[in-house]
Amino acid sequence: MAEKKSYDNVVISLIDPDKFIRDTIKTILSNNGFKEFVQGTSASDVLKQLEGEPPDLLIADSDIPGGDFCELVHELRHNEVGTNPFMPIIATTWNPTSELVKKVIESGSDDLLPKPLSSGHLVSRIEQLVQARKPFVVTSEYIGPDRRKSQDRESDIPLLQVPNSLRVKVTGEDEGAISQEEINQAIADINIHKLERHAFQIE
Repeated sequence: MAEKKSYDNVVISLIDPDKFIRDTIKTILSNNGFKEFVQGTSASDVLKQLEGEPPDLLIADSDIPGGDFCELVHELRHNEVGTNPFMPIIATTWNPTSELVKKVIESGSDDLLPKPLSSGHLVSRIEQLVQARKPFVVTSEYIGPDRRKSQDRESDIPLLQVPNSLRVKVTGEDEGAISQEEINQAIADINIHKLERHAFQIE
């Protein structure tokens, strides 16, 4: 990562009911330069973190107790919970069925990784989120990273670059911080596109 300045100030949220899994992920990331972590075991812990100072990256089991993780991600992306709907999210699972993969993708999560986690795989996916995170697309029902193949894209649906505090902190862009004002402006832009997609569907 040629542009990387530091992982020191990146805050990563680790949500998993299994302490061994959380400790394993923390060890992998600590060995690669990350230093700040917040942890939890349930959907309520995710909500508490989202409502406070949100982390720069969420890594969570897709089957956390106390709520539907994918529904929670959907609500975050639609700005129904939390203060930053653009937070990068990596889901994990022991059982990556086609049904779960589809559900995670449709929620707006950035990625889904199978357990047990490979150290190299996890770190490379985080680097991808720093250097080449997919732009967001907005439809009447979906807000999240664009996963369509280029030939499948409708020309009238724009791709949107959204605030990425993970990248900003790692590379030192914008003095390593994203303001809530920038996030709010991006939310306003998303809402305009969402309204346009609803109007298109009605027509």
